[in-house]
Amino acid sequence: MSTTGWDVEPGRELRHLRAIHPSHEELRELSRSLALHQSLLHQLQAPDFAPGAVEFPRQFLIRFNIPVSGEDGDLRWERLDVVLADDAVLTVEPFPLELVERARARFLRRERPGGIDRFLAILVEEVVDGFGTRWGSIREELQGLETQGLRASAGALGAVGKAHTEMAELLRGLQAARECLEQLTRGRSRRIGDVAIAELLASLDRLKGLTETVVQVREHLAGLSEQAAATSVEVSAESPEVIETAIALGERRLHRMTVAHAITAFIGGLAVSFGGVAMAWTAGPWTHVLDQSQAHLLGSIAFPIGFIILIVGKGELFTENFFVPVTGVMSGRGRLRDLFLLWGSTLAFNLVGAVVFAFLISRPGVLADGARHFLVELVKEKVFVPLPVAFMKAVFAGWLMTMLTWLLLAARGQGARMLIIWMMGFLISAGHFNHVVISAAEVFMAMGVGAPVSVGEWARLNFLPALLGNLVGGIIFVTLLGYVQAHSLRRSEQRARGAVRRRETHH
Repeated sequence: MSTTGWDVEPGRELRHLRAIHPSHEELRELSRSLALHQSLLHQLQAPDFAPGAVEFPRQFLIRFNIPVSGEDGDLRWERLDVVLADDAVLTVEPFPLELVERARARFLRRERPGGIDRFLAILVEEVVDGFGTRWGSIREELQGLETQGLRASAGALGAVGKAHTEMAELLRGLQAARECLEQLTRGRSRRIGDVAIAELLASLDRLKGLTETVVQVREHLAGLSEQAAATSVEVSAESPEVIETAIALGERRLHRMTVAHAITAFIGGLAVSFGGVAMAWTAGPWTHVLDQSQAHLLGSIAFPIGFIILIVGKGELFTENFFVPVTGVMSGRGRLRDLFLLWGSTLAFNLVGAVVFAFLISRPGVLADGARHFLVELVKEKVFVPLPVAFMKAVFAGWLMTMLTWLLLAARGQGARMLIIWMMGFLISAGHFNHVVISAAEVFMAMGVGAPVSVGEWARLNFLPALLGNLVGGIIFVTLLGYVQAHSLRRSEQRARGAVRRRETHH
C-alpha cells in the first residue's frame, strides 16, 4: 500500500491511497484514517457485491469490473474499487493496475487538475479504454477468421465458438459498466461537479456505442458456428473446441422457446418413428424363417434411417438437449429454469409426434402382417422387463444419443457424419437399449396394431425408467465427463503457453 500527496489547489492537498490486494487488517486501518462509513468498509471486504455506485454520508464508492487478458489470452475480470472521500481518493486493486497509474499521470499533467471528481472522470476514461482494447483483440481474431473464409480447419469451429463466448462475456461487463455510469450521472451527487459529469457522460456515450457494435457483430456471428461445421473437412475437432461450440449453440437453444421450437420437436417425434418402421419392414418378412432376435438384428441395419431423417431434416429429440444446452447452463450462459422448460417442451412434442405417426402407420393395410407381428413382439420385450433392466438399458441409450451429439459436433465431412449416425443408431437398436422417445414411438405403433400393452403399463414399466436412465447416461457419462476433460485440457494448454512465454521473457 502506498500514499502519494497531490497539491491540487492552494492550501489544499489531495491524497491518493492505493491498496493492493489488502488484508482485512489493512482495510480496517484505512477505514480509521479516512473515517470510512461502516457499510462502505463492509462492501470493500465483500468481493461478491455487484459493480455499481453507492453514496454514503460524505463518501462515495464506485466498483468496476475491469477486463484483463490472462497469460493464455482469455478474458477475465478483476475488481477495482474507488472510494471518494473529502480530501482523498482510495483505489483498492487486486494487483497494481496500469490504468490507475495512467489515470494518475494524466491527472497530474493537467494545468488545472481539479478535484477528486475529475480524477474519477479520468479513471473512468481509462476503464472504457480497457473495454475498447479488449474488443479490439476480439475483432482481430474475427478478422483472421474472415480472412481464412472459415475454410476447413480443426480450429475454425472452436474459434467461432470462443469468439461468440467472449463477446457474450464482454457484453455483460459493458452492461455493468453502463449501469454504474448511469448511476453516477443520473444521481448528480453534490460530490461530482458539472465538468466531471460532462466527462462521465462522454465516457457513457462511448460505452453505449461499443455495446451496440458488439451486439451487431455477435448477431452476425450467430450463424457462423453452423457454417463452419458444415464446411469443415478434417477428421475431428479437439475436445475444448467441441465444448466451446456447444456452449455457443446451447445459449441460442436455451432462448429459442418459440412456436418453431415446438414444431421442430414435433417433427423429431415423426422422423425418429421412421426408424422403427424401417426396422419392422426389414425384419418382418424374415420372422417365419428366423427367430425374433435374429430378425431384430437384421432389422437393426435399417433402423438408423430414422436417425438420418431426424438429423438431416433438422428435427430434434429430447435427448439431444443433454449436451448442448446443458453446457450452456454449466458455463453460466443460461438458467436451469430455461433448461427444464426446454426439456419438458421437447419431450412433450416428441411424444405428440410419435402418437400422430403411430395413428397413421397403424391404419389397416399400411403395414404387412410380418411387420405388425414383429412390432408386437418387439414391444413385449421392451415393456415387460424388470425395472432395473429397463433402467440400465436406458442409461446406455442416453449415453449413446448424447455421444452422437458430441461426435457430430466434432466430426468433419458428411461421410464421417453419416457413418456416425448409422453406427449409433445400429448400436441403440441392436442392443435393445431403451430410449424414452424411440421406445415410446415403437410402443405406440405396436398398440395401434393390437399389442397387449396399456398406456399405464407403458408409463410405469418403460417411460419412467427410460426417462431417468437417459438423463443419467447422457449427462453424467458424456456431458459432465466431456466438460471436465475439455476444461482440464484447456488448463494444461494455458499452463504450457504460459511457461513458454515466461521462458521467452527470461531469455
